[in-house]
Amino acid sequence: MDETLRDPHRSPVDRIRAYFDAITQRLEAADWRYGCLVGNMSLEVTEQSGLLRDCLVEICGSLTQSFAEAVRSGQAQGEIRGDLDADEVATFLLSSWQGAMMRMKVDRSPKPVEQFKRVLFATVLSTPAACAHLD
Repeated sequence: MDETLRDPHRSPVDRIRAYFDAITQRLEAADWRYGCLVGNMSLEVTEQSGLLRDCLVEICGSLTQSFAEAVRSGQAQGEIRGDLDADEVATFLLSSWQGAMMRMKVDRSPKPVEQFKRVLFATVLSTPAACAHLD
């Protein structure tokens, strides 16, 4: 996260894009088979271990907070539409990304993660002017 989401030398949207691109490269290297350890564990162990569940809640919270900080920064700079709540956008990012990776594992294809990124940057993480053509 420090190399991407928290990189002060990148614009907020570029930070978020770099984060997803870095993970996509790792997913590709694994032939689209493995997904994210946090997502995988969240599906499997949260009912069996309260301790692991608490740890996963903390990890997800930290990631959501990093997304929210990047979104707020982008909104302040006019790079990201300001009509959405940054915390809700951050929660949406994490949930949608995890869903895209789950589907990627099922399909063993990059298509779900590429679709996620394409829609995300064309709508949620854009300015209202950039979204006007979608109406």
